[in-house]
Amino acid sequence: MKFIHTWCILGCSCVALLSCDQSEKAPEGPTPEELAERQAEERALREAQREEREAARREKVMEEMRQKELARTKAREEAKQRKAEREQAAAEAKAEAAKSEEGSDIDWEAWEDKMVMRLGSRGMDLGTVRTVRGKVFREAVVQGATAKALTLYHSKGVDEIPYGDLQGNLQEKFLFDAEERAMLAAGGEPPNLRGEVYHRVKERVEMAQRASLDEALANEEPPAGETALERRRRLANEVNQQRVRLTRMKEAGSREVGDQQRLVAQLEQQLKTAAQEVIRQRKAQVR
Repeated sequence: MKFIHTWCILGCSCVALLSCDQSEKAPEGPTPEELAERQAEERALREAQREEREAARREKVMEEMRQKELARTKAREEAKQRKAEREQAAAEAKAEAAKSEEGSDIDWEAWEDKMVMRLGSRGMDLGTVRTVRGKVFREAVVQGATAKALTLYHSKGVDEIPYGDLQGNLQEKFLFDAEERAMLAAGGEPPNLRGEVYHRVKERVEMAQRASLDEALANEEPPAGETALERRRRLANEVNQQRVRLTRMKEAGSREVGDQQRLVAQLEQQLKTAAQEVIRQRKAQVR
């Protein structure tokens, strides 16, 4: 019995020693459950950070849109204010003009005729012009006109001549009368054309210029002995030159673009007629 008891004690000691050895060799790292939990926490943290960045981006975009909308609203308000100011200024100017013209004895029809004649004289060849002061301007052509004076381009340069300095025949031509002379002598100024009167004058001047251009082209005589083919070539060359001039006038912003366009259109029509005449003559020769 004593022997068995001893072996039992030795066996329990061995088991205890083995258990201690195994517990010392067990791994100290996290368990799979702990690893999974940590990974889940990391994913949740990354997702929260991503959502935070996305929310910040959306907030920035919304703020930019709000700022743009505020800028547009401000621009609209400023535009409305400017429009209201212009309308108010126009109304005040109209009221002032009506007030100044109320009870006035200005003959607007006469002044309308005067301004149509004067403004429509641009390009008029006056030949030799003598003034009441003894000045002589040769090869004078009207370069421009105002209510008070003519601007002449002549052989020695350019000069502005008041209507009162012109000789009697030219004063009559430009409708300068004794009433206007007396008004200027008293320090007065020609009336300022406004509204309907201004638009009527402008329209009448344009109509007169178109009629003059049409008449000049219609009465143009071809050179003596010119054949239909030569006429077509001459007109084609002239059309090209006038088109180049029209392009340059457009680039320079000239106010005479409309007249030049009409001239080109008239020349193109004449060129078309000349080309048809050449075709007709060739067909006649074939027959």
